[in-house]
Amino acid sequence: MAIFGVSYVRPYAEQGRGITGIESSYYTLPHFVREFYRGSQLVGFSGDYILDTHSLRRVITEPWNLVSMKNPYWTPQHKVIPVSYGTKGYSLLSEQADKPLMETQNYGTSFPEYSYEPYLNLCAALAALKSTRNNAAKIDRLIALTTNTLDPVNAANYTRGVSRH
Repeated sequence: MAIFGVSYVRPYAEQGRGITGIESSYYTLPHFVREFYRGSQLVGFSGDYILDTHSLRRVITEPWNLVSMKNPYWTPQHKVIPVSYGTKGYSLLSEQADKPLMETQNYGTSFPEYSYEPYLNLCAALAALKSTRNNAAKIDRLIALTTNTLDPVNAANYTRGVSRH
């Protein structure tokens, strides 16, 4: 789902063995996952399928339970204020631990956005190549000789003479 600029995977690990599996499925699609930060620290993830295993209520999970893979071309939107949770306002001067919980705006950038212009350039180059071939074929037709009124020996001599000049 790189069209959204980010893709999430759920790693599974065992003590002493490391990562034993990685889930990338319908349930990890970007539609269903939200990232939350406090200051510059990733707090965790929440979403439609990130549920407490006993009560099945939505929770914010630890940051290591999901891994986000983002396309690096993200540009901040200065007119869109991040969604924050809590009663305090945001101040750059407050300590990181005191900052409100905020949903990230950096969900990456889509692959099609940066591949569309090269695609258009490729289409234009192919059209130019086709035009060049068509023009070359027309030039060849303009130089074609009519030898239908000559016998084969004279026609051969005639074309040989034209090709030498």
